[in-house]
Formats: sequence, structure tokens, C-alpha cells
Amino acid sequence: VLERLAVDRAPLAALLGQHSSVMLKDNVLEVLFGSGRGFFVTSIQDKDLRAVERADVVLIVLDATQGVTEQDKRIAGYVHEAGKANIIVVNKWDLVEKDERTMREYDRMIREELKFLAYAPILYLSALTGRRVGKVLELVDFVAEQYARRVPTAELNRVLREALQLNPPPGAGKKKVRIHYITQVRTQPPTFVLFVNHPDLVHFSYLRYLENHLRQNFGFEGTPIRIMLRQSESRPAQ
Repeated sequence: VLERLAVDRAPLAALLGQHSSVMLKDNVLEVLFGSGRGFFVTSIQDKDLRAVERADVVLIVLDATQGVTEQDKRIAGYVHEAGKANIIVVNKWDLVEKDERTMREYDRMIREELKFLAYAPILYLSALTGRRVGKVLELVDFVAEQYARRVPTAELNRVLREALQLNPPPGAGKKKVRIHYITQVRTQPPTFVLFVNHPDLVHFSYLRYLENHLRQNFGFEGTPIRIMLRQSESRPAQ
């Protein structure tokens, strides 16, 4: 997909609009905006994962005629663990016989096979015919913004209080888990610290619940979220 976008500069210039330049090197596409903001995009569909380290946004390219392969799962897992924003691109969509249910069935299959990428948008296209290729950088721009998003602390704690009221954290025996405070400590990917009285008693399933609540309120589409726990005695959410 990136190779196709980079080959013909005239259609590419019209496609990018506000982008000032595009450079392809070692399978990493550098996109620079007229405003000076820039990011790197890579398309991953082979065994070379080195480009992931330099990328901000990764296009995980699936072959529509093959579904999700074991190699696709391995690559997707690597991208997720590396904390990179990502988009699932289903190429060769023109070769699939379709009816009104086909895309929903593919969505269901992809979500089942790549459960850990539930946050990643899915884009169906054909690099051969060019159909929907124009949507790639539009979606990349959106995901890159989500990847770099920072939420004010007051807003985070408002949402935290709501989540705690809806579903308080379970304790263990006589020990009660109290989550006092949340703050965002970095972006790319968005990373949060929870101040908790008993960090060791917070189950990963409850962290998943809090992650989902953050996504429902703030988006973060296309980017992994990291939540870390820190010991705290008595600081209430503000």
C-alpha cells in the first residue's frame, strides 16, 4: 500500500492535501505536514519488523483471500506490544466475492483472531485497483492524533470516579482496594498511572474495564493504552 502511494507523486499530492511532503525509505513512509507536524508510517506484511521501531503508525496488512494467518497474528502481537498505533488494512478486497453480509463477517473474523487489537480500525481496500487507497492517510492522520492525545487530569479523574461508582474494584478478604487518583504521564502511546492502596490486588480484568471506560470517554481509537499502578495511601480522586 505504501509503495503504491509513493510511486505516483501527482495523485499523491492531491490525495494528501495538507501534507507538504512524503518520503519512502526502508519501508517507512515519512509524512510531513505544512504545519511542521510529522509522523512515520510503516506497512508490515513480511518478516522484517525493524521498521516498526521507527514508526508512529503501523499498517497491519492482511490478504483478504487468506484471512488472518499465524504470521499476521505474530506481527500484530509485536506491534501491540511495541506500543505502536495501528490500523488493520485488508488488501485485495476486489478479489473477494461479496454480498451485504461479507464485510460484517470479515469484521467478526478479524476481531476474533486479533482480540488484543479490538481498538484498531479496519480498512478494506485494493492496492491494485486503487479503491479506497485514498482513505489510508486520512485514517493514519486520525490515528496519529489519538496516539498523541493528552487528557487533562481533572477530566481523567471525573471519568475515574464514574467508573468506580459503576463498578467498584474487588478486594481480597478483609483488604479493600481503593483507587485514589489517575494521571497521564506520557503519550505515544497514552500511558496512565493509577494511585492505589493495594496495587498487588488489582486484577488485570479490572484494568481492562478501566481501559474500556477511558476509551468510551476519550476515544484513543487505533492506539494501545498502558495503565501502571503505583502505591498510594490516602489521596482521593479529584
